[in-house]
Amino acid sequence: MEKKREDEKITRKRYTKVIHPNDNNRKLIKHLSAMGTRQEDIAQLLDISVETLVKYYRSEVRKGSLQSTVKVAQTLYEKAIAGDTTCMIFWLKTQSKWRETDRLDVNVKGEMTKNFVFRILKPGDEFPVIDAENEALE
Repeated sequence: MEKKREDEKITRKRYTKVIHPNDNNRKLIKHLSAMGTRQEDIAQLLDISVETLVKYYRSEVRKGSLQSTVKVAQTLYEKAIAGDTTCMIFWLKTQSKWRETDRLDVNVKGEMTKNFVFRILKPGDEFPVIDAENEALE
């Protein structure tokens, strides 16, 4: 096997650019972060490493992401309160652990000698009164 010479070694790209954080970059980074742009992509756009981005612009990256999340949540909340059914359902599912389906677990030990029929009622349904021994649910 042939040995590589010292000058043929593959080296990782080093960034030698001197960073001087400024308001324009801070605004740009905050805006890109708010739109969901990955840190790797922001760093590449500015021709700096991710480590440098985090070192000098950590606050802008975090605040941009947080501010956009807050805006979206606020809009969702306002639409849900105003009566947008889709937003209401989404809010209830994500914030109140609300589900459209019910889960019923039945564990039986031993031998089951009778058949049972279960009907899950939704709010507003009338509760049927039946004699379970003599009638079956329709």
